[in-house]
Amino acid sequence: MSLLSNLTQVVQDDVQALKTLHYEPHLVGGVLRVAALGGTTHDVDIALIVGSRDMAIRVVIERMGYDLQHTQDSKYADETNGFLADYRKEDVNIILYSAAVYEGVADLVASFDLAINKYYLM
Repeated sequence: MSLLSNLTQVVQDDVQALKTLHYEPHLVGGVLRVAALGGTTHDVDIALIVGSRDMAIRVVIERMGYDLQHTQDSKYADETNGFLADYRKEDVNIILYSAAVYEGVADLVASFDLAINKYYLM
């Protein structure tokens, strides 16, 4: 049984919808750590690395039923840690990170504060 089969159908559908639109969503952090230890959780983080000016992804995420929780404080991606925006639907977050700061998900995850959170799944 794969990790994805343990995720809710909504999460699976949202990940697939983003892939269909040619985005590269990655499950990151705690959900993977818990799965690696044999547990389950409903707290899911999906990371997307996008261009700072990609407004289309924001519209897509909102149409998928996610609400904007927080955005970066600076209008310049280089002045932040690469975080752009955090969207939430129940216990699922889609977090946007800047492609100007991170070359890919491995680069992003390497920046996480704790080794126990340095998991990602493509």
